[in-house]
Amino acid sequence: MKLKILLLAVFAAGLSASLAFAEDGKPKAKKPACTPVHLEGTIAPQSLTMTVTKGSEGAVAEQIRKLGGEEADPWEELRALQAGLPGRVRWDGQDAPLVRPGRRVAYVEEAVEPVWSPLAERVREALCSPS
Repeated sequence: MKLKILLLAVFAAGLSASLAFAEDGKPKAKKPACTPVHLEGTIAPQSLTMTVTKGSEGAVAEQIRKLGGEEADPWEELRALQAGLPGRVRWDGQDAPLVRPGRRVAYVEEAVEPVWSPLAERVREALCSPS
């Protein structure tokens, strides 16, 4: 019970601190000081691709200018690379031709048979075996 009260107090303190920092009581500026964009990335060997998926045209142009990047459409190349890689494994930081870090999936050159846990095997046997 004491632990629940402590956790509730910490949560309430964090929430109130968050609100205090967010609402400083000053009038809000008409234009935000930062450029709001949404970045999504793909990591491949020797490269890092960041794609702006949301943002105004001006915000995208400013980010490209600030970061020294260039506009590109890598999706066709990445789809072709992904289609040519038959294996999928869990990605834990190892080298791979193509990685989706958010999903922790690495696409690899060798086909990999899925490995089922013992529990999944028992469930499959119970559901699929004639009784």
